[in-house]
This record gives sequence, C-alpha cells and structure tokens, in this order.
Amino acid sequence: TKLCAARTRLILDKPFLGALVLRLPIKASKPERCKTIGTDVRTLYYNPEYIRNLSLDQTQFVLAHEALHCALSHFARREHRVKQRWDIACDLAINPLLIKDGLKPPPGVLLKSGFEDMMAEEIYPYIDDDMQEETHDEHFYDQENNSQGSSAGQSQDADDSEGGAGSSDADAQQSGDAPRPLSETEQQQLAVQWRQRLAGAAQQAMQAGKLGAGMARLVEHLLQPQLPWRMLLARYMTAAARDDYSYQRPS
Repeated sequence: TKLCAARTRLILDKPFLGALVLRLPIKASKPERCKTIGTDVRTLYYNPEYIRNLSLDQTQFVLAHEALHCALSHFARREHRVKQRWDIACDLAINPLLIKDGLKPPPGVLLKSGFEDMMAEEIYPYIDDDMQEETHDEHFYDQENNSQGSSAGQSQDADDSEGGAGSSDADAQQSGDAPRPLSETEQQQLAVQWRQRLAGAAQQAMQAGKLGAGMARLVEHLLQPQLPWRMLLARYMTAAARDDYSYQRPS
C-alpha cells in the first residue's frame, strides 16, 4: 500500500520520475536476496521490512532512485571501471538530483558536497579505491554481483535456480522471480529501451510544466547526439594530413 501511494504521488507531483517508476514492475523479495531495495533493470525488488520502516516521502525517494539508475543507463556505462567505485559514483550523481527536486532521502543514502550536477563518469575519478562506504540499494544488473558482498543472496539464487533442495514453487511465488545480472545483449537492448522511456517521460513532464531545471539539463545531455573525441580528432587529422606522396623511388 505504501509503495502504491508513493508511486501515485510521484505521478501527480513529479510526472517525470513517476513515468519512469511506472515502467518497473515491483516485486517483494526475501531479506537474504534483497536487504533494502534494488533493481535488475527489468524489475524493482524490495524488502518489505525495509519499506515498512520508511516514511511515505522516503519511499518516493527510493523508488525514484531505482528508476533513475535504469533511465540513466548506469547498467551499461560502467565499461572498464571498478564496480564498487562505479556504484558509489552513480549514487552520488543521482541523490543530489532527487534532493534538489524536493524528495526526502532515507537514512544511509550516500551524499557528498561538490558533486552536484556531475555525471557518474565525472565523479568516478574522485572515489578512492579503499572507500568503505556502500550504497543504500542493491544493483542486481551487474555481472560482478555474483562475487560481491553487497548481494550475498545472489549465490543462493543461483543454487536455487539450479534445482537446489531449499527452493519451492511457493517460495518463488512469494518472493517473485530472483534478480539476475544482465548479459551484454540485454544491456544494449535495455539501454535503447530506457533511452526511449526517458525521452517520453521528459516530454510528458514538460507538457505538464513540471520538469525541473536540473532534470531538464540532465535529459538534454543524455539525449543530444554526441561524438567521441577520438572520432573528431581522427576526422581533423585525416583532413589535415598530406596524401600526395608515395614511398616509390623517384623516376
């Protein structure tokens, strides 16, 4: 009931975030699978006990937080980066946006001054390798989740899915389908899908006159066509380089 109420309030008060949250089916999960709240980009999973201890305003925050992870394609942008540092950078990029948009964060949310209006790629170099802080949510979409302590339930999920003796149809129905990391193909497909959803949600919010300036700048940055600097440099060097010579001996 609290999740439905929080989602409804987001749709009415923050139509941009509300439209994104609507794209994620919500499923309850066992505490050993999901300690707080998390997403595998296809579904949003939550621990009922965690949600029970949050206020309605804080529940709005965590729902919008998970939706932005998907809409900003954090699951497809990590590339060569270290997973723990990348997860922290993503949360430090999202949380100031939501607070600036008027949402109230729950306890344990990562916040650091100086990272406002910065993308996760810009924040990442400032995250120390030995940083002990953890995100308040769980990122099930990453391939390295199977070996990370932040998602200790993943290994148990794998055992259950392979026919372990501890699983049953009733348990599966109660906790929902187990979250799993994305394959490379799924990453590409879902990145395109969420990009389209991001554009549609931004258009609806603009028509309603309820798209904040910070969110508008973020959407414009993500949706405008961008060229890699290597490609631009190659075009310049190709145009400037001489090509009217050869290595043949002179006549």
